[in-house]
Amino acid sequence: MRTKPIGSLTTREAPSELSLASSPESPNTQQRARDIATAVRRAADHGLFRPFCLVRAMALRSLLERADIRGSEIRIGVRHRDDVFAAHAWVRWNNEILGDLPSHVATFTEVDDIRVLGRS
Repeated sequence: MRTKPIGSLTTREAPSELSLASSPESPNTQQRARDIATAVRRAADHGLFRPFCLVRAMALRSLLERADIRGSEIRIGVRHRDDVFAAHAWVRWNNEILGDLPSHVATFTEVDDIRVLGRS
């Protein structure tokens, strides 16, 4: 991410153009997606460095794609509390938040028209 120009990882899209998450092909696919999310979270929590949420979300989405689990989206949310502005990124797949606590994500207002670009 350090080598990318500011703003090069996002694009604006109308909400109706957002890709819909594919439904899991089997319960094994859903469990595999959760397992990958758990692995990314553990690596971020206990690894040599502590990546920001956007880096974690990009890694999770990339690993899901490599495991042929399609339809995940990196979502961005914002909040303003006690004069402090904060932003957060997470992955949503099949209407499920992966790699993050839904209660934490719920504290942010999702920005509907910004998506993080994948690799081209």
